[in-house]
Formats: sequence, structure tokens, C-alpha cells
Amino acid sequence: MSISFVVALAGTVLAAAGTGLAIRLCARQPRTDMVAWVIALAGLTVALAAQAAGYRRGFVPTTFRATALGGALIAPLSLAWGMTELAARGLVARFAGRLALAGLFVVVGVILATDVLSSQPFGQAWPAARNHFEPLSLGLLGLVAVVVVVTILAALLSAGLRSRHDPAWGPALAAVGLAGVAALATQGLQARLPADAAYPALTAVAAVAAAPLRRPVRRHRRPPGHRELAPGRTRGLSRRPRRAGHRGLRPALPAERVRGSRA
Repeated sequence: MSISFVVALAGTVLAAAGTGLAIRLCARQPRTDMVAWVIALAGLTVALAAQAAGYRRGFVPTTFRATALGGALIAPLSLAWGMTELAARGLVARFAGRLALAGLFVVVGVILATDVLSSQPFGQAWPAARNHFEPLSLGLLGLVAVVVVVTILAALLSAGLRSRHDPAWGPALAAVGLAGVAALATQGLQARLPADAAYPALTAVAAVAAAPLRRPVRRHRRPPGHRELAPGRTRGLSRRPRRAGHRGLRPALPAERVRGSRA
């Protein structure tokens, strides 16, 4: 029993437990960012389970593709989607993020699942993507990495600037930070690491970082109808000129008006 198998098996148990709790909380309080975290944890669970099977009995095309799809595509793009839902400014930006990430996921997912693999045989060692995928698939994985990194930077910048002016954005900034750590950990699967055990360890780190995201994070929103008031103004009160008879002011009597006109 190798260390890589033990690490992958332990990570699978942790990721599966986190996925189950996230599904339960999402069913109680459904939110788009919660759905993204559930999908990310599910992808990491699939990737870790495939790694455990590969380290135990040897990798095959099925476990290799499951590792690549779950750890290098589903998890990072779902984390990027969750960060977009939390940090994007306005409905239009969130919708654009959903559309772009969904389109990228469909295109890359279809190609990774159907692309012809190289003739290099598999074994119980880590199957590097560069040794089995064709150049098109490798280029798409590189595109996914670029999109994920750009999304992390943009989300951190947006949430960080808002949290400086509004402390209510603190929890959203923390969630974006955890999601960024998890997404960067998944990108380490494409690098050359010194030991095979480092790959399931990185995947497990991504699952551990994404696990606290199952708790719903409420973004600070202004109440409907909120308008900025000019300095010195009070909400709900308007300054109107005082009229005669208001607050004890007695209106002039007709006789007084006549004397005033004669004078």
C-alpha cells in the first residue's frame, strides 16, 4: 500500500463528506454560489476517487480522464463561478460570467472526454497530462488555467475594494480567498512535482480549502429603493416651507388684512 494511495483515499473521504454537507445546506438555503461550491467539491471527490483507484490497481484511460475532468476542469471552473457570483458587480456581470464559464466548460469537457489519447502506457505512477493528451487538449487546459487565475485576481480585487469601505463584505472576501486557494491547488496538478504523493495531496488541499465554503455567504446589498441622500438630509423627511397655521402659527384674520391694506 503506497503513500499516494493512502493520501488519495483519505482525501476522497474528506471530499465526499464535505460534498454531502454542502448538498444538505444547499437544499436548505439554495444560492447560486452554494451550487458552485457543491459542484466543485463533487469534482474533487471524483478526481480523488479516480486517483485512489489508479494508485491501487494502476491508471487506465477511464481513471485518467476522471482525474483530469474532475480536478483540472470541473473543480477550478466551478470555483471560478462561485467567486464570480460573490464578487461581480451587478446582475449583468454575473450573467456574463456564467455564460463564459459555462461555454468554456462545455467545449473543454467534450474535447477532454473524447480526445484520442497517446499510445504511452499507463501504470501506477501519476499520469501527467502532457504525456497522454494531444496538443489541443493541453492548450485548452492552459486556457482554463488562465481564466481561473484572472478570475481569482478580479474577484479578490473587487471584494477587497468593497470590504475597505463596507465591513459587511468581509465574509465574502474570506470566501473568495478560500476559493482562490482551492483553485490554485487544482492548477498544481499540471506541474512537475517531485513525488507522486504530492498530486493527491494538492487535490486534498483543494477539497479542504473549499469545504468551509459550504456555509452560505450573504453579500451586502442595499435595500430596494435605496437612494443616496444629500448631506444634512434625513430619510423620510422633506423640507417644505412653513405655511400659515402650521405648528401654532395663527393665520391672519380678514379684519387684520383690511387694516394692513389701508395702512
